[in-house]
Amino acid sequence: MTIPLAGLTESTEGRLATTTGRLTTKPKKSSGGDTTLVIERAGAGPIKVMADASSRINPASLTVGATYRITGDVGQRATRSGALDGYRVWARDPADLVVIARPSPSGSPSPTAGASGTAVATMSIGKALHVSDRTVAIEAIVTAPATLLDASGRRIVVQDYLADEDPQRAEVWERVERLRDPDHRRLPRPGEVPELLAEHGFGEDEAQTWTASWSLDDWLEMAEPPYAAEAEIRLLVGSDRFELTAWRARFTAR
Repeated sequence: MTIPLAGLTESTEGRLATTTGRLTTKPKKSSGGDTTLVIERAGAGPIKVMADASSRINPASLTVGATYRITGDVGQRATRSGALDGYRVWARDPADLVVIARPSPSGSPSPTAGASGTAVATMSIGKALHVSDRTVAIEAIVTAPATLLDASGRRIVVQDYLADEDPQRAEVWERVERLRDPDHRRLPRPGEVPELLAEHGFGEDEAQTWTASWSLDDWLEMAEPPYAAEAEIRLLVGSDRFELTAWRARFTAR
């Protein structure tokens, strides 16, 4: 089975599952030889992957920044009796972790040449929303290349999390995001991206939203913020899990 966007649940436990995602932090190896890593998926909750010593999976062979297709048995180690959490995928051998895209050699985005030949800065969607005086390129996870959907290259798919519609809750969450990642700017508001793309001749064909559930521990582990920042995040979130509204839309050049 393919792991759904909602992530691993009781209904997936005991099944052989597969998904694709990016390794964003260095894997950890316990004193007993177990390897733990987290695969981050675009627009969906991360997946914890574990492998015991018998799997012969060497953490040193895994590349941070690379995109992997993972396969394994879904298991659970709940935080307490009866809790519906602690789900993870147990990889069986090295063949269960397949590299499908490697990171760029530089490890960071490089300037792109614009139509005039001048350098165009590459940045995240959040940062690009604040730029109005020059052309920029955005850095994002491609969920569907233009030529996958049609041969003309006139169709794109955009995916991101959305800001809360309540201004006060949105402001609190932006504080959480900036504590975790000081480079974070803000999440787009509902309807904001379609408006921006419309200015450049792209019309929305269809869109969908869903709720992505995250484990706060896993989310923090991927970024490893300073202790003081992590403490404030836990205070602001006030729970060991949280939810975000994920959004995906398809646009075609008019």
